[in-house]
Amino acid sequence: MRFKFLRAFAATAALGLAAAAAPALAAYSDGLRSVTVSQDANPSGIAHPLAISIGHTDAADLLDTALIQVESTGFALNPGTTSGAAIGVVDLETNAGQIPGNALTTSGAKTDKRGTPHQGTWSVSIPALGPLPIYIDLNKGFDSNGQVVDKQGSTFISIEVPPSSQLPAGLKLRGAVLKLNVDGDGCPTTVIGATNPAKEGTYTLSGVFVPYGTNGQADPAQANPSSATAAIKTGPRGALPSGCAAAGETPAKISLKVAPTKPVKVGATLTFTIKNTGGAATYQLLRAGKVIKNVPIRGGKTVVVKLKALKSEAGKKILVQLRPAQGQSGNSAKARFTVLKAKKPAKAHAFRAV
Repeated sequence: MRFKFLRAFAATAALGLAAAAAPALAAYSDGLRSVTVSQDANPSGIAHPLAISIGHTDAADLLDTALIQVESTGFALNPGTTSGAAIGVVDLETNAGQIPGNALTTSGAKTDKRGTPHQGTWSVSIPALGPLPIYIDLNKGFDSNGQVVDKQGSTFISIEVPPSSQLPAGLKLRGAVLKLNVDGDGCPTTVIGATNPAKEGTYTLSGVFVPYGTNGQADPAQANPSSATAAIKTGPRGALPSGCAAAGETPAKISLKVAPTKPVKVGATLTFTIKNTGGAATYQLLRAGKVIKNVPIRGGKTVVVKLKALKSEAGKKILVQLRPAQGQSGNSAKARFTVLKAKKPAKAHAFRAV
C-alpha cells in the first residue's frame, strides 16, 4: 500500500526532538496523491502491496501539518489488535533524499493525546524520535462537511504529525509511502494489513489535511480535502518478486550440481542433483535457455535428473538452469557442462593393384 504521508514523517526520521510547535498559516496544498493496488487487484484478494500515497502537491508549501485523516472505502484494513505484528513498511521522502524501509507494526487499541480512543493502532519507528502512532477505526468516515462520523464499510486512519520545529534545521518531510502486506524486500508479510473490496468497481479514498492554527493547535477550518481512486477487477494473480513466498509459506532453497564435471562425449549421460533445504516448490528446468521440463521438489528432499549430451551440442559449453515456476517461490540455480567435439572419421586410403 503506497502511502506518501507528510513532511513531519521525514524529519522525524532524520533526528531530534526540539522546541515547541511554531504555528503557521498559509495556502495549504497537501493532498492524497494516489492509491495503487499492485499485482493482485482481484475482489477480496490481498494486494502485494496495497499502496496509498500522501504528499505535497506544491513543493513551495511550508505549512506544518498537525493531523492527517484518511477514509478508506471498501478496503478492509487490519485494525491492529494483534500487538507487534508486522503488516507493512513505510518509506519516507525528505528534501534531503529518501529514507526507506521503516517497519509498520500493529500495537493494539490506544487513546490519542486528544483523549479519543481508537480500535487499533499501527506504529512506525522513526530514528531518534521513537514510535509514531497511526490510529485505525473501523466503520468511520467523513460526512459532506468533512466531519468524522459513523460510516458502515469504511475504515478511518488518523495520523498526528509532529511540527517541523521538532526536526533538525532545514529538514522537511515531503511525503511518505505506506505499503501494506509486504516487508522491505517486497515479500508478503505473515499478517495481512489490508484486503481488497469484495466486489469489482472503482473505490475512492478521501483525505483531510489539518494544519496548525495560530494557537498552536490543529485548525480544521484550513483542512484541505482530496481524494484518489483504485480499480478492483477480476484478473490473473500477479507473480511475487523472485525468492518470495506467499504469506505463511517457506520459499524453496535449492542447489544444483552436475556430474561428471569433466567434458563428455556426445551421447554420454549427465547426472544433475537438485537438493532443496527450504519449502516445497515446482521448478522449471532450462537447457540452453529453453524450458525442457517441470521438476516438483519437496522440502528437505533431493531429486536427480539425467540428460544425454546431444550431437548438436558437440564442442559447446551448455548452461542448465533451475528457476521457480510461475506462482512458486525460491531461489534460482545453474550448472554447466561441456561436450567434446566429435572426432572426424579417418580418411580411407585407396589401394591399386600392381
